[in-house]
Amino acid sequence: MQATSLERAKALYHLISDEARESELAGRLTDRAAQALLDANLFSMLVARSNGGLEASRAEFFETVEMIAKADGSAGWCLSVCATTAFVVSKAACAEVKQEVFGDGPVALWTSLLPRAQSVAVEAGYRVSGRFGWGSGSSLARWVMVAEGLPDRDDKQWFRAYVVPKTLTATLKGGSRWARADRQHRLCNLRQSCPRGNGEA
Repeated sequence: MQATSLERAKALYHLISDEARESELAGRLTDRAAQALLDANLFSMLVARSNGGLEASRAEFFETVEMIAKADGSAGWCLSVCATTAFVVSKAACAEVKQEVFGDGPVALWTSLLPRAQSVAVEAGYRVSGRFGWGSGSSLARWVMVAEGLPDRDDKQWFRAYVVPKTLTATLKGGSRWARADRQHRLCNLRQSCPRGNGEA
């Protein structure tokens, strides 16, 4: 029987705790801590099993994050951000996107929700550029979800979200980083138009 996300987190408690001081000094999760979380597939705990995840319940998610956070607060924060980002992508993206993002085994995604992206439509999708801050978990992620503000519609703010391969620049404390994106990717468009603040993903 497959171990639950909470059981996996409990098994990692001492390792994450032992790495906490070094992670603090490095300004990011250590490679050992990050790899342990990745190998346990905890970043995809909310993703459906059909997409390689653990399909944890909301209660299991909070219990799992709490367990990791007790070992190291920064690790718990990065886990919560990356796991919820993976969940959004797994729900909003088309089958082709999900296969490319999740199809090669455990993966971490991070996000910067401030709508600072700029895009140009091209034949393969969109070319996305921008500078994005406070990407918690970015040191261990292979993909980033970024947002672009669109013109208001019916007096509501709208945005478009993209999934792009990450490119890192500078480091911030606790595993959060800045990133620049300037590349074309055919998997960018998660959803054409999502109003901000109305409860949609």
